[in-house]
Amino acid sequence: MTRRAVVLLLAAVALALIACSDGGTASDLEDVRWKMTSYATGGEMADVLPDADVTAAFDGGTVSGSGGCNSYSAAYVTEGSAIEIGPAAATLMACPQPVMEQEQAFFAALSAVGEYRVTGTELTLLDEHGGEVLRFEATEPLALEGTTWIATGVNNGREAVVSVVQGSEVTALFGGAGEVSGSAGCNSYSGSFEVDGDSISIGPLAATEMFCEEPEGVMEQEQAFLAAMQNATVYELAEDLLTLRGADGAAQVTFVAE
Repeated sequence: MTRRAVVLLLAAVALALIACSDGGTASDLEDVRWKMTSYATGGEMADVLPDADVTAAFDGGTVSGSGGCNSYSAAYVTEGSAIEIGPAAATLMACPQPVMEQEQAFFAALSAVGEYRVTGTELTLLDEHGGEVLRFEATEPLALEGTTWIATGVNNGREAVVSVVQGSEVTALFGGAGEVSGSAGCNSYSGSFEVDGDSISIGPLAATEMFCEEPEGVMEQEQAFLAAMQNATVYELAEDLLTLRGADGAAQVTFVAE
């Protein structure tokens, strides 16, 4: 074999090794808000339901986001393009059956992941056999202001954060003019807020004076929510998740982006 042929052979081997190398690095995977576009169910890939966004943010060994109904988090480890994701811990909200079925399929697919590939703005998660189970696209990171936040948990004033009452919706919209408004579950509310770095002060808040008999517990939840909002001193953003914490570090309200 001539010297030129040896050089060409070595170049071909190098290209082959590159083609078979890692589908990405942790830096490609992390610090990006990923929005699911399709998922494996019944042996086929299905498109995500409209108005039921499923997201994932990989950050330092924890992946978190929205399953379409509930917020979730799980531990993960990577080695090259290999990835292992532990069981997901999620809130316990109930949503329409199609949304819940999609969420369960997402959690099942997430636990079956064994490899990931990042190509441009697309993320593909594959099982241990190389079959695609989840596909995502990169989206712009969310900001505190200008995003409609849906509450998933409220501090009940007894040192516990409880899930939002089924059948109610509690929201917050932080406007650019320093006003926060939304639904407290029964009544609409509004008030002022200020931020300084990750510090936040909210209130006083004023609400309308309707009374709602259903769903059960919604009025008690509303009072707890308004108090928890005004107890917040720090906010934390993790992609599409927002947590308001009090001076003692306890969570006051947890939100997911709409």
